[in-house]
Amino acid sequence: MLDLAVATSAEAQAEPETLARSVENAKTLIARGRAAEAQALLQDLAVRDPRNNDVDFLLGLLAIQSGDYDRAVRHFRTILVRDPGAVRVRLELARAFYLDHDYDNAYRQFQFARAGSSPPGVAASIDRYLAAIRLEKNWSYDVSIALAPDTNINNATSA
Repeated sequence: MLDLAVATSAEAQAEPETLARSVENAKTLIARGRAAEAQALLQDLAVRDPRNNDVDFLLGLLAIQSGDYDRAVRHFRTILVRDPGAVRVRLELARAFYLDHDYDNAYRQFQFARAGSSPPGVAASIDRYLAAIRLEKNWSYDVSIALAPDTNINNATSA
């Protein structure tokens, strides 16, 4: 009975190491342009550890890469619920909104990311996105003119 408890404890310790190694393998697959294999590996990891921020982040990046911005937004928002201070995740969320032409949400997320302290290069990149959003916004003006008949035909006073 004691051997079974020791074996179970060893498996429990090995599991996080295996997950971390699998996440690193997924990163390598992504870097080598093997997105389908990385996607399959990450989907398996998401089932085994549904609260893993690294897995959600990589799945979000793959979703952006494939043009599925709604799925990317879901993955990044899931992470931000667990860790609201994750600036890199917020930047990727903002980028997903920007690529999906959802400029209001993109602007808001870039502003949140810009509010914190970030390296000068990152701040400059955020500022470029914010400027691009300002240029991309659709501005519309509406001017109306109406002709109406005179309802005061007998020229009486309005009193």
